[in-house]
Amino acid sequence: MEIQSLKLFLTNADLCNLLLQNLPEQEGIEDLEARFTPQGVVVQARYYAGFGFRVPFETVWQVEPAASALRIQLTKLNVGGMPANLFQGTLLGMIRDAIANHPGLSMENDTLLVDIATLARSAGLELKICFTEVRLSIGTAVIEAG
Repeated sequence: MEIQSLKLFLTNADLCNLLLQNLPEQEGIEDLEARFTPQGVVVQARYYAGFGFRVPFETVWQVEPAASALRIQLTKLNVGGMPANLFQGTLLGMIRDAIANHPGLSMENDTLLVDIATLARSAGLELKICFTEVRLSIGTAVIEAG
């Protein structure tokens, strides 16, 4: 199977549903929200740190096409409203561990690679696809491939 032309339109609601359906059960994560902005995909939540203490955090991710994959790079991490570069390695390590046994998902430094062709192959579907553009705006994303 080969996709010759694809234009996928996603809304914030689609993004939230995708995250909730595909994120592993993670104790301590509450009030997960995600939205598209021109600056990237914003993901916000609160992390339960024990003793009734909940810490809000926010991440911003850039999305770029990369052949049969989407490159999703962490560009910003705030914890409690403050830049939190010290926690970036911990967050990326948690993501790396969560995707370790999932074909088509990998990490390169601060970038998550989602290889759609490999994901499809792991589901028994041979697929050829080449992403050409990702456009993010307020509340929506358009992903094009050929």
